[in-house]
Amino acid sequence: TLFHTVLAVVRSCGFLTYFVSVFTGSWCLFRNLNGRDHPLQTFFAGMICSLGCLFERRSRISELMLYCLPRVAEGGYKWGSRRDYFNGIHNGEVITFSLSMAVMMSIYQNEPKYIKSTYRGLISLLLGKPF
Repeated sequence: TLFHTVLAVVRSCGFLTYFVSVFTGSWCLFRNLNGRDHPLQTFFAGMICSLGCLFERRSRISELMLYCLPRVAEGGYKWGSRRDYFNGIHNGEVITFSLSMAVMMSIYQNEPKYIKSTYRGLISLLLGKPF
């Protein structure tokens, strides 16, 4: 119904607002307290902003984690690239994308209930039903 749709939109907006503002705010706070950037400040900022899941229904939390997974992988790759950890790896973005998709397809194959039904239907249309 309309009320449930509006409530879902408000919850999602609350999550996104909390996520972005708390991540940015805690990042700046750690930078000002430390006087410089530190690799662990991203970890701590992510842990603090993960409390934003409290705004969402339990059924959407796994979907949010699947949404965040490729972004975390991309951020880790960019962080490692800036520090020359992945110097000899060419096309690292493709590898990162491939690993993220491998996790998604593994979840689709083994635990499809964790993927939203519309996305699961699209994947089924493109790739067929899971075994």
